[in-house]
Amino acid sequence: MKLKRIAIAATLLTGLSFCAQAQINTEQLNQVIENSMARFDVPGMAVAVVENDKVVFAKGFGVTHLETGKKVNKNTLFGIASNTKAFTAAALAKLVDEDKISWDDKVIDHLPEFRLYDSYVTREMTIRDLLSHRSGLGLGQGDLMIWPDTDKSVEEILAGLKYLKPASSFRSKYAYNNLMFVTAGEVVARVSGMSWNDYIEKNMLQPLKMKNSRAGFSRIPNSNKNWATGHIPMDGKLNPFFVNYLEDFRGAGAIASSVSDMSQWLRTQLAGGKMPNGEQLFSEKQQAQMWHPHITSMTSKKAYEAYHQQFRGYGLGWSIEDFHGVKKLAHGGGILGMVSQVTLVPEKNLGIVILSNQQAFSALSAITYEVLEDAF
Repeated sequence: MKLKRIAIAATLLTGLSFCAQAQINTEQLNQVIENSMARFDVPGMAVAVVENDKVVFAKGFGVTHLETGKKVNKNTLFGIASNTKAFTAAALAKLVDEDKISWDDKVIDHLPEFRLYDSYVTREMTIRDLLSHRSGLGLGQGDLMIWPDTDKSVEEILAGLKYLKPASSFRSKYAYNNLMFVTAGEVVARVSGMSWNDYIEKNMLQPLKMKNSRAGFSRIPNSNKNWATGHIPMDGKLNPFFVNYLEDFRGAGAIASSVSDMSQWLRTQLAGGKMPNGEQLFSEKQQAQMWHPHITSMTSKKAYEAYHQQFRGYGLGWSIEDFHGVKKLAHGGGILGMVSQVTLVPEKNLGIVILSNQQAFSALSAITYEVLEDAF
């Protein structure tokens, strides 16, 4: 009996080792990317895959602009849009590690002018609440203050929050909201003494060696022309359509990055906050907070049938669900003519980032699930 138990344990350990070392079929991945771009009419795309702390795939496809025909490569900058949110959460995690704030600090203690429609919510709203889409505001409520762009200052945006009547009670329901992340970015600024943009570049992007990335399109050096333009389907054809990568969204969506740079972010996330250079960007303790569902949503029968989804929720800057029995973290980002997708499967030591210059999110989903199929 004892030998039998040892044999079973050895088999399980071998199986776990095999899972952790799952190899991505890069030749097949190339074909899936090209097929997806053709099927969904995507002019340009860049994809990177990180596995077991190595960048196993990083490549550009297609063109940055239909009219110029300039090729996309792994260093081409795209607007990552709402994938910025995880950087804002990580910036706050770093400040928590430094004992400058706590996740449960009241927002009003750092932004005394902060006001919402309800005085109770104003008084009780915490940093954790800002980052988990449980404010009571509705889906995208207030976005027209900043979308598609604005000349409003942060102070004017904050002043407008008190006029937004909530769609649900505080902390009762998940509803995605950008303005709470704009507010979170301003908390970073007030606590650190520098703008959100400067803090992100100095304390996140530079230590990560994300050398071409910037916290705003206007901050890209004039010497760097390797950036993509969005494309919008209209009148039966694709039309190049420039936007400044949601610069006015600040902490909710302003970062410009490449898959080469983002692969360093994926490696750091999968290593518990330890950067490729061996230094700690944020602690594993704070990562556990960011990767914990702080608000949950109903699962769907369709998702259960597809990958046995048992739960789904939102952490601090990350969407979280189970995927065939393991935790999967992900986030999408979208602007006019451009979408992005980041996916992490920690138990598989796997990360995927896809950036594109057409708003066909289905193309990104097809590629992501092809990589996941290899891993599982």
